[in-house]
Amino acid sequence: MFWTLSFSGAGHLLPYHLGVATVLNQSKHRLPCSIQAIAGSSAGAIAATVMTLLSGRIEEYSDRFLQDRGHAFRNLQQMLLEEISIQQSDSSSLSRPKLLVICTTKCSDGKMHLFSFDDATTSLSVTSTTTSDRRNNQILRAVQASCAIPKSFHPFDMFSRQDLSYADEEGVEIDGTFHVDGGIAAPVPPTPMDQNSGCQGRIQVSPISGPSSPLSIRPKDSSLPLLPFTVTTTRCQPFQIRPSVQNVRAMIVSMGLASPEVLRDWHNRGIHDASEFVELHDQTR
Repeated sequence: MFWTLSFSGAGHLLPYHLGVATVLNQSKHRLPCSIQAIAGSSAGAIAATVMTLLSGRIEEYSDRFLQDRGHAFRNLQQMLLEEISIQQSDSSSLSRPKLLVICTTKCSDGKMHLFSFDDATTSLSVTSTTTSDRRNNQILRAVQASCAIPKSFHPFDMFSRQDLSYADEEGVEIDGTFHVDGGIAAPVPPTPMDQNSGCQGRIQVSPISGPSSPLSIRPKDSSLPLLPFTVTTTRCQPFQIRPSVQNVRAMIVSMGLASPEVLRDWHNRGIHDASEFVELHDQTR
């Protein structure tokens, strides 16, 4: 039996995801199911990559992001290069990676696209530096595309039922096709393993509050509601959001308008919410 895990788009709320990733990684022995696939859109794609390929250095990555107040992609690129050197010199650090899934939105039709990197393509235990560089470049290119917000994007695109398209020059080219931010088509993307017989469900992680479930990790929200109902994105993967004062503040932070103290607070919230999730499912009690 296993779970899959999906990180939502988050912008500069990435520290929330990193707090969650830290706890889930440290507490995996307490959970009844292992996590066999990790997906992400936009900033969530960065969190998914860090948790999959840098599982022993999540806190270090978090510290770099918080100290820099950003530069998430640059730090990811640097640490993946460092990891190759570390693991080539110390074979004891090798571990079996999970399936990494990075979600993008296709410029041509606004539909979801999933880039999957399995054990063979994500393994860092390779002896060829050229092979490692090629693998890293493929993953980083997909992450770059997943984080590419098109200039013509409007938030209402996520709620529109009409067909969407974006100019090729607004996207990132991968194998002749152009892609933009994965959060447009799938705020919390699926994985190819979700429908496997052994899958017991998909854990959904988001710093934006909304309806909760036993397999969701989201902040509690007692702030003033702005509407008496939740709203649902209508693209490829629906996602429910609670219109509230707390979520408005979260959106402001996601745009990069936050102090280091506020970003650290969001990291701590992720740790707190993931700890509650672990307590709920703890099989060692």
